[in-house]
Amino acid sequence: MLLAEAAMLSRRLKESYTRWRRETESRSDAFKISIKALKDRLSERAEVIEDVIDILYPKYSKYEQQFVSVLWVRDNVCTELGISPIHWNTVMTGKPIVPLLATESSEIGGEGWTIKQALMAMHRIEDEGVLPMSQNMNEDEALLFWSRALGEQEPMPIDRFLQMLSYLPESNGITNLQSIRHLLTTMSPQEVAIKILHKEMITPNNELFLQPGQPFVAPIYQAWSSMVAPPAVYADVMKGSRRYLHITEFPKGSFRGTIYSRDRQIVGKMHTFDLPFKVEAIVEIEMSGDKITKITDAYSIGEDWGVYKLNRAERISMANSLEPSVPVDGGNLIESGSDIGSLLNQLDGRERLRLVKSGPVEMRDSNGWVVIQQAFHIHFLVSAIRKDKEFDTILRLSVLDGYETFEVGESRIPTDVAQHIRTRLGQQGVLAGKSWMPIDEYGLVVVAEVTGFDLEKMKATHLNILYADDTLGYSDTSQLTDLIELAE
Repeated sequence: MLLAEAAMLSRRLKESYTRWRRETESRSDAFKISIKALKDRLSERAEVIEDVIDILYPKYSKYEQQFVSVLWVRDNVCTELGISPIHWNTVMTGKPIVPLLATESSEIGGEGWTIKQALMAMHRIEDEGVLPMSQNMNEDEALLFWSRALGEQEPMPIDRFLQMLSYLPESNGITNLQSIRHLLTTMSPQEVAIKILHKEMITPNNELFLQPGQPFVAPIYQAWSSMVAPPAVYADVMKGSRRYLHITEFPKGSFRGTIYSRDRQIVGKMHTFDLPFKVEAIVEIEMSGDKITKITDAYSIGEDWGVYKLNRAERISMANSLEPSVPVDGGNLIESGSDIGSLLNQLDGRERLRLVKSGPVEMRDSNGWVVIQQAFHIHFLVSAIRKDKEFDTILRLSVLDGYETFEVGESRIPTDVAQHIRTRLGQQGVLAGKSWMPIDEYGLVVVAEVTGFDLEKMKATHLNILYADDTLGYSDTSQLTDLIELAE
């Protein structure tokens, strides 16, 4: 597929999805627009679906998620044009960078790149420079090119995009979101798309297996604010970052380790000599820096890709049977209704207490709770950002109601937190202006102390934002029920 065709598809999908979110009465029309756009660009060309996902969905691409940063683009353009970065910051504040970069390309013309040629060109941006690279595309192509190069948000969520594919004539018919999300737990979007287009049956009951080397969506740990323990849980003390180590064997006798974060991103590789054992497996680990300090759970071992379906005690026993070079610590089973306060008093520094269910791992669901050590500390997802007349930063804050976001309030934030957030968003090409800018897709989480919640308006009435936590993501956001419980 040509880059120009992909750009047109991206624009139509983004417009229809925006309309679907904002105009409830027009959802049916918006849905039909998306289907038509896919039919026009993908019908009888299912072989290009992997290229389409590579260019439209940075997070799921086999290429880099982001090729250049906004700061690098600023410095490069300022050097080329001989202007001050201060002038750039003054002019660009509150303006989206991608459309402005696209205007550097002509309205027509270009090299007629395919998607693959465009992705290869992105590897050369730092060598050739922004302005010379712009001359290879027309303006429509450049909108998608720079959006992808900067790792900006996708035109619509990946699960809805895949659902749209199921409406194409060559697919297996309508597939609901629940079934697609079920498969996305352990499969890549490319694999799910191929299943849909090859007319393989997809249902919510499709059995899931965790294969070493195939990342998966980590289970959720919700906030627990009570001082009384729920039934059948293990008290698990977290002293460092929790990651997922995939040990694979290829070729025969050669073992490699890949470390994934909770949201399936690769955060490190591990040499054969540093692996805790030489067996294909998926284990949850705790890390200090780049060193494994202990194994805290097992999800897959050897040819048994369904270990996660066993009870926690059995999973820990299987991990121990491998005789790893690091300790295996799954925590201690505690009695229902026991006092959590005494456990919290034993923690020191940045240690946290997690309550893990004793049964099988609930994929894409709650596998336990993280105890809120300080009363009423809630993890909020930042859904939108703007600046007021005094240039203070204001956030719209949301929690999760199941898997959907629910906005519960607004808050002006301290200068240090605002600087942290601006720096993080700047890396994604987002500059806050005086109008509300939606940023929920970036999974930015802030921790706030909540001292009041209005059940009638379902709004947080008194909250104080403490800090932005880059170790947290979308799935770590507190649930609406957490706030409701605080108010009761």
